Amino acid sequence: MSPLPYGLSLDAVLVVGITLLITLAPILPPGGGVAASTGVALLTVVAWFKRCEAAAPVGVFCVVCLGLTISGVRYSQHVPAIGLLLYAGIVLRVPWIQGTAAGEGIGGIAGIRARKAQKLT
Repeated sequence: MSPLPYGLSLDAVLVVGITLLITLAPILPPGGGVAASTGVALLTVVAWFKRCEAAAPVGVFCVVCLGLTISGVRYSQHVPAIGLLLYAGIVLRVPWIQGTAAGEGIGGIAGIRARKAQKLT
C-alpha cells in the first residue's frame, strides 16, 4: 500500500471512514442513513480489493449487520451474533485476513487450525 499524505495509511483512513459512517447512520434522516450505508459498502469494497488487513474485516462485519437490518431483521442481539459468525467464516476462508484475527491463542483462528491439524496426524 502506498502511503497517503501526512504519513497516513490507506488502511487507517478506511477504518476511520467506515467507523464514522456507521456511527452517523442512525442519527441521519432516512435518506442520509441509506447514503451512509452505501458509503460503508463502497469503502469495504475498496478495502477488500486493496487488501487492507484492518479495514476489510471491519467493513465486512458492518456490511453484514447493515444487510441484515435492511433485509428486515429487527436489531437485537441476533444481528451482531450473525455478523460475527459470518465474519469468522470469512476469516477462515480468506488467507490474507487470517493474520488479523486473534492469533495463536486458545480461541484464535490459528490455534483452531493447529489443533485440527494435530488431530489429523
